[in-house]
Amino acid sequence: MRNGTRYANEVAGVASELIKRAGQSYNPDAMSVGFDGWMTTLDGNDYLVDSNGVTRLDAIKQSIADAQESASSVDDKVAVIKHLGGSHKEIRLVVVCEQGKTFSQTELMEQLMERHPDVDPQELPQVFVLDIWRIEELAWAVARIPKGGDEQWTDGELQDRFAAAYHAGVAYQVATYITLTDGSLPVDIFAKA
Repeated sequence: MRNGTRYANEVAGVASELIKRAGQSYNPDAMSVGFDGWMTTLDGNDYLVDSNGVTRLDAIKQSIADAQESASSVDDKVAVIKHLGGSHKEIRLVVVCEQGKTFSQTELMEQLMERHPDVDPQELPQVFVLDIWRIEELAWAVARIPKGGDEQWTDGELQDRFAAAYHAGVAYQVATYITLTDGSLPVDIFAKA
């Protein structure tokens, strides 16, 4: 979040292009909602009080569980948590827009290790994968989390909630990409079929 807000203009610029390429409408107001939420979180005096990586991960897992519960199909995961560790030797940004598809980083690594057995696996190239369709699924699941009680979201509120969650999700992935790389990698976009 910190780099996302520090480089908000750059993040918003890249995110807007990815959102358009994924077939969605870019909404600067929805993007601002995400950045404002990040600033509120980061500026909160109690954000890190009694907090550590485990408690933040638990909070994220609970948010994902809430979103999964509100998803239309509980059989499909709406989110995947990746543990980013080790070296970062990304050479490309791969954006996948096609529903249910991804780029297998594991398969790439296995093929590279087979072709280059004398190279330390930590030194082999990697790719940063952004499954934008998964962000869309998660944003809808988050948008549909019930208000509470018998009150329902209006169609307009639901659309606004989706737009804010979607823009924030794409921006978060872009901010992560910019944090782990220098932000200038070649981009491959696999569009919807």
